[in-house]
Amino acid sequence: MKNPYKQFTLKERYQIETLSKQNLSARNIAKHLKRGNKAISNELQRCPLGHYSGDTVHTQAIMNRQLAFKSKKVTNKRSELMDSLLNIGLSSEQIAGRMKQEKRLATVSTNTLYRLIKSLNMATKLPRKGHPYKSGKKSDAGAKSIPNRVDISQHPAIVDKKIEIGHWEGDTVYGQDGYLVTLVERISKCLLTKRVKNKSKTEVTKAINQIIVTLEVIVLMVIPTALDNVFFIYIAFMKTICH
Repeated sequence: MKNPYKQFTLKERYQIETLSKQNLSARNIAKHLKRGNKAISNELQRCPLGHYSGDTVHTQAIMNRQLAFKSKKVTNKRSELMDSLLNIGLSSEQIAGRMKQEKRLATVSTNTLYRLIKSLNMATKLPRKGHPYKSGKKSDAGAKSIPNRVDISQHPAIVDKKIEIGHWEGDTVYGQDGYLVTLVERISKCLLTKRVKNKSKTEVTKAINQIIVTLEVIVLMVIPTALDNVFFIYIAFMKTICH
């Protein structure tokens, strides 16, 4: 693989000027500077009068680089789009994925987009206000924090048959400013929720207990004691309080 082209330095241009005055060919100058023949030939043609000048060519090269068009990733349209998507709570990863999916403007990587957001002072609109995750902090959440935990795949077979009332599934849902503890009854699809500030075992346990206590009070007050129709009464009652 050939080495990528790199700009001539002022020192190299002085050498080219000196060697060209000695009537050396472009091939011989290239051997002396360990450069490509084509690169030296193009460099010698920069002076239209045929008399190569290192100072003149170097000055002109600097001006050309300064005046050259530079592609900018920060444009007015992109800034407006990022601002509108940040205002609805999207992260830099979600914005990059949405721009790619919808083919809006040019595709930008997540890291580039994050740098642009910080450069435009929009980091406060990001989740966690642009602050990184806190590493090394001991977590009080997750399945490992539940003693004697039984995996959901090991629940009794009767639960899947949906012929027995009272089987609930719990979960935590992450939101923009907190978490939701959810309980769903398998048959009636009744959904009960409680908002918590984090998903630690203390907060989640407290929320579940509050949901259960509230539900028990309502059930004892409303459901009659007619046990022969308790299944259908239970389903109707759950649909009433949950919809």
